[in-house]
Amino acid sequence: MKRIVIYTLLVFLLIFSFFAHPSQKTFADSISDNSVIIVSGIVNTQNKLIIKANLTENTAISGMTLELSYNKSAMVLTNVVFGTALSSLEPITTNTNTSEGFKITPFKFNYYGEKNDFSTGLLFTLTFNINNNVKDGNYLVSLKYNKNKDVCYFDENNVLKTKNLYIDNAEIQIKNDFVTQITSVRDEGQTSNTWIVVLCVSVLAIAIIIAGILFAKKFIKKRRNWKRLWIKQSTIEIWDC
Repeated sequence: MKRIVIYTLLVFLLIFSFFAHPSQKTFADSISDNSVIIVSGIVNTQNKLIIKANLTENTAISGMTLELSYNKSAMVLTNVVFGTALSSLEPITTNTNTSEGFKITPFKFNYYGEKNDFSTGLLFTLTFNINNNVKDGNYLVSLKYNKNKDVCYFDENNVLKTKNLYIDNAEIQIKNDFVTQITSVRDEGQTSNTWIVVLCVSVLAIAIIIAGILFAKKFIKKRRNWKRLWIKQSTIEIWDC
């Protein structure tokens, strides 16, 4: 009875692992899956905040609009340098050549392509000045977009569709007009998906371990039977002599 229960559990675990929904088995199986942007920061010797936005997982993007969000009472954007990911990404809703330049809000980035882009890496680097007499506290520097609208891709039939993003943003701690700490604020959707992946991998690992234990027990039992048979045969041969 015990053996039947173990075998039943093993079969159930294997079925669960191999027939789970594709998005549960891997992080990005198809071009319809969400892409991932990580926002991180450092502070240079002049107390300037340097924020980098990296496209770490790109399942396919043909168009994207992002809005930069930050507290202007604490800091002000002074420069933007674009990276190599989504090479035609550019600022919109602002004019960086005017006296206001990068200070104009809302500050948005836009990318448009005639086909899917799968590039990854640095999207852009932002430079902020920390204002004087800033109230001590935590300030979020984030990238926002309209879900199911602002990120597009072409599917396998070349039909334009929308997808969403996982964005890990940056929280800036300021004390006495200086940045004292920068922490990552993880996207809740990405966290839950990651736990699903971890769960499925764990289930598969448990199934493999159980299968290994059962095989080892069966192999050991066979070896014992072989040994007993060999001893019995040897005894018969001795008596035959």
